[in-house]
Order: sequence, then C-alpha cells, then structure tokens
Amino acid sequence: MLPGIPSKKANFKCFSAERYFDVFVLGKKMYALYSHADMPIQGAPSFLKCIDLEGFEGDFDSQPCCYEANVTGLRSICPGSNVLMISGWKPEVLALDGFSSIYSEADRKMNPEWDDYGWAYYWGGKVYRGSDVSSLYKDIDIIDIKEQRVSSCLRLDIGYSKDWQGSLIFGERRSGNFLVYCLDRGMPVLDVSLAKYRQAFPDKSIIAFIETDLAYVLIADHLLVFDLVTAELVREVNYFNCPAMQAHMHAESMDANWACAGRLSVCNGEVVLSHAGVGGYSLYLAPFRDEPFVWLWSTGRGVIAKNHPGDLVFGLSGSIPMAWDKHTGEVVWDTKKPTATSKIAVGDQWVVFSQTAEYIQGHHWKKPYISPHRPAEE
Repeated sequence: MLPGIPSKKANFKCFSAERYFDVFVLGKKMYALYSHADMPIQGAPSFLKCIDLEGFEGDFDSQPCCYEANVTGLRSICPGSNVLMISGWKPEVLALDGFSSIYSEADRKMNPEWDDYGWAYYWGGKVYRGSDVSSLYKDIDIIDIKEQRVSSCLRLDIGYSKDWQGSLIFGERRSGNFLVYCLDRGMPVLDVSLAKYRQAFPDKSIIAFIETDLAYVLIADHLLVFDLVTAELVREVNYFNCPAMQAHMHAESMDANWACAGRLSVCNGEVVLSHAGVGGYSLYLAPFRDEPFVWLWSTGRGVIAKNHPGDLVFGLSGSIPMAWDKHTGEVVWDTKKPTATSKIAVGDQWVVFSQTAEYIQGHHWKKPYISPHRPAEE
C-alpha cells in the first residue's frame, strides 16, 4: 500500500538507550539488530529480531531472537538481494529466508590485515570485503563462499555505501572522480571528473544514488544525472538558482558553502534534497521536467527527508516527525512533539523513526494518501 497519513500518537515506542540499535522495514516486518558495547551479563551481545508490525505494541523484549552472535561493538544492518548484510564490528551476511549464516567473521577473518571494524557486501554468490571503514582508498577483497577463501581482489579506490545497488557499486575516487563499477561485467561503466563543480566548494563530498540505469549525484550546489548505458550527463541542475532557494539563503544568512544540501533521496526520477543543520530545508526537484524546481520547505531548523512512492514525503524537522504533500510541500502530518530520532524507514502501512541509541517509534496508517494536487495524468 502507498503511504498514508499515520496516527499522530505512536503505535509503539522504546526509549531505553541501553544498547546499540539499527532497524529497517520490509513490508510489514521490521528487522532490528541489537549490539552491546560490552559483554552483557546474560545472552549474546549481538542479536537480530524480526518483528511482525501487525499488532505489535512495543514489547521488544518479548520478541524472539532469530540470530545471535558473540560480537561486541557497534553494528549496522542493510538489506541486499535476499540477504541481510551486517557491517561494523566483525561483518556478516545472513540469508533473509531463515537467517542462516552465509558469511561471518564472528569467529575468524580470512585476511589478518583486515580491521575487525569493517563492511561486507554480497552479490552474485560472492562477498566483497573492504579492509576497514575509515580507509577509503584500499582494495576490495573478493571471497569465494563455497571455498571459504579470498579468491581475488578489486583495485578500486572507493568507500562503501549502503546505497549500492545490486551489481553496481559506486563512490568517490582518490582523484575526486565519481566511479560506477559493474561487478557482473567486471568493469567501470562511469568514471567522470566533477572538478568543475568543486571549484568554489573544494571540501564537498559526493552523495549518490542509482535508480534504473541512472546515477543521481549531489555535488555541492549541483544535482547531476548520468545515463549509465551511454555514460553521458543527461541532466544538470544548479539548485541554488531556484528563486525560493535564493530567498531562503538570504533570509537565513547562509553562505553558499553552508547552504549546500547534505542528503539526497530519489524515487521514480524525482529527488528531495535536505539540509540537517541550522537553516535546514527540504527541496523537491523533478530533474526531467521543464521546470525542475517543485517546492522548498523550511522553518530554519535541521531537516531530514525521505522520498518514496506515493504522494507523501516523510521526514524530520527539528526532530519532529512529519510528512509533506509531494506535489506542494504542504505539511499534511506531524506529531507536534520532537523525538530523539534521526533515521526514517517506510514499509507497508508503517513509518518508523529511530536512532542508534535504541530510541524508536512507529506510526501506522490505514489508507493511502491521495493528494488533491496530483496532476491529472498521474
């Protein structure tokens, strides 16, 4: 079901701050990965729960564990192609169906040079393992799962991203170029310099996302769209040229460097940019329309926004959960009260707000929201 207006009051919440906590939502199921900084008195220090959100009222402790590991330290979870990929301390890969272990460093690691705190990416029956999280420009080892050994190495100088899509991995190179590499083909499909966009912003990093053979790249004051079939730049939008953006920068006394968006969320060829600092905003762009600037919203506080199918954009402003009408930017839902959350997950009739320190709340909706401003052809 497409997103609807959720209940103002949370259907469930948990604010314990006793453990590390990372969640994502698929359909009506929520996957919650717990991890401890130290060995607990009882039980495993890291464990996974799969929670059916229908009828769930927030009693996390009563939910059974579907996987446990004797690993201490911060860990995070990311869905892949029928797998769950765990990064952080001692990376692992689990099968989504049954939660059996496909790959694990809980007991040992195959390369003694790897840092214990790292990442593992699964695709095509292979595991790709970076040396560590902080060193962006080291090679990526390829692990043969059947033989349980490092079989080869990719000479790629890019860092890991949770937004990698299937066989396409991407990132910023040591040179500053933006690279997209196809694991299936064993070759780059895009390797492009973005130096001209950095001239006034030498310290800005690249933020990217891939959707249907298009790479959306946020670099400083520009949104770029590359066709991965032709390796051509097909759209270029300087979002500072938006009159509403110029007015906002003036009203908030934001210099150009501070005003650059820090987050990118893409759905069906349309983009919401957001800024989580002072003077924050959400800016909705439709780069393939004749007029790409759709709306800008701000109250001067930090904003995080997430785009997804339907007529709503969910987000946080000043830590207050809210939703905007995708076509106008009008706020059509909020909780009024702030929360200590910073992450947004959207499932089937559920939106969940969370943060690492086991602070979470979920809101349910009963029917989809149909915007009165939706264009007739849609």
